Amino acid sequence: MSVNSCESNCSLNEHPHPGSTTMREAHMLFIVAALALMGVLLGAAAHTPLPVFLAASGVIGAWLLIFFIRERTGHKES
Repeated sequence: MSVNSCESNCSLNEHPHPGSTTMREAHMLFIVAALALMGVLLGAAAHTPLPVFLAASGVIGAWLLIFFIRERTGHKES
């Protein structure tokens, strides 16, 4: 019996209920949506002037750096 035989992993592709999606399908949908969003954002960035793109990149990078530092230091202001 081969490793890829249907007897051992058919349940991965079967739907427990009609109309439901498996985790694999949900992950694939998420990946497709993320790639589509990335394509739209990259397309928009390609049409902006370089100084605007660099300024926006700097702002986003600074925001992510501040968020990272706050999360690592464990702010306790709640």
